[in-house]
Amino acid sequence: MQRNKVVKLLTILLSTSTVGIINYSDVKAEEIKVVASNTNVEAVINNLKNIGDSVTTETSSTMEDVNNSVVAEVSAQKKLTIDEYKLKSATELAEMVRTKQITSEELVNIAYEIIESENPNYNAVITTRKELALEEAKNIQDVGQPFIGVPFLVKGIGHTVSGGENTNGLMVNAGKPLSKTDGSYTKKYKELGFIVLGQTNYPELALRNITTSELYGMTTNGWDINYHSGGSSGGSATAISSGMVPVSSGSDAGGSIRIPASWNGLIGLKTSRGMTDNAKKETQTPAVHFPITKSVQDTITLFDYLKKAEYDSPEIKDLKSLKIGYTTKSPMGTEVSEDAINAVMESVQFLREQGFVVEEVENPIDGREVMKDYTILSIGNGGLVGTRFENNLIEKNLTKENVDPLVWALYVTNKEYDKKKLKEDVTKSWANIEKYKNIMEMFHKEYPILLTPTTATTAPLKTETLIDNKDKED
Repeated sequence: MQRNKVVKLLTILLSTSTVGIINYSDVKAEEIKVVASNTNVEAVINNLKNIGDSVTTETSSTMEDVNNSVVAEVSAQKKLTIDEYKLKSATELAEMVRTKQITSEELVNIAYEIIESENPNYNAVITTRKELALEEAKNIQDVGQPFIGVPFLVKGIGHTVSGGENTNGLMVNAGKPLSKTDGSYTKKYKELGFIVLGQTNYPELALRNITTSELYGMTTNGWDINYHSGGSSGGSATAISSGMVPVSSGSDAGGSIRIPASWNGLIGLKTSRGMTDNAKKETQTPAVHFPITKSVQDTITLFDYLKKAEYDSPEIKDLKSLKIGYTTKSPMGTEVSEDAINAVMESVQFLREQGFVVEEVENPIDGREVMKDYTILSIGNGGLVGTRFENNLIEKNLTKENVDPLVWALYVTNKEYDKKKLKEDVTKSWANIEKYKNIMEMFHKEYPILLTPTTATTAPLKTETLIDNKDKED
């Protein structure tokens, strides 16, 4: 019997009254010969068949201690260990499914095994749908999906999945009925072949650059649980960096893909507005939806399949013809850590060694002006919690102390803002954003690529409050 890996032979002697139990938990590929007396053969073979092994029998007369014995030869292959799974990209796992090296059900079971054992350390996953996922994995058919049968998690806000929660991370929404259908983004990911295992953690209304809430708790970093994961797609990032899944969905308005990707050593692409979303390019929403990955190839494939047909990517024949600009300064004028500066300069040195033209530039846009407009837009969305928000809190015996200070501040500001004035200010902010876009388009004609720190610092310790007592009081 041929094997791609080293084959070991084990001989298990079974008495007439005992059926052996075989544990394959640490076996990659084995050929096991089970020697049993005639009275035990049928029980042994059935037991092995029940655990899914290929069983053949042959008569053996060479064993001195067992007369008239039967050798049950078992081909027991554990096709992928947990450690091997954690290292695979989504592209590699899909190829294994497509070539029948492993089934989607087996991959899903491995992923759930990791989630069940490791998620208590990270709190990256807030809901699971194991029965539904296994059923979908069992029934999936290969029709050319790029990620057929690959385990996948969706961000718990904005990417609705059947059987999942839809609370926006707010305590006041705890206990709402589970979603009965998939949202448009989740449907698209399933069309690509992904098997959705559940939902990942996020902060209230996805507004913070860390992932924590009273309802779901804090998500820690996939590399070190003593640090923050980032936000608002922090649950997705940690799920990938800890090895639960190779890809997970994210969304980004002000850094919600890029920040957790940076702090978890992943690839976080915020595509240009409207290029890959359901929204049109000119739609007034700053948010973009795109998965976080750990593989450049996965990101390329996702972009190719998710980008809209009307937005063709320009063909670049010579990458080195693209001039690269870089800066280590914050567009806000705030301090940038040595770690962040060194990361940029190491990249600059590497690119220059490869033959690229890399030049230091000034930030084309005043970051503080951008933040003023971003804040106005956020205030405009402050009413998303609903006009009865305070009444709903009272009805559930909750107070503003049960609400993230940022969410509460935006709600109160929105409530007190003159609505006519707010509408005018939001309109002005979108006009300003159009100006910023035009400035950047002009800049990118000379420097198609701008290299900057993703964040000013590395991930903060989870013990850092990041909000002082005065902020809470206000």
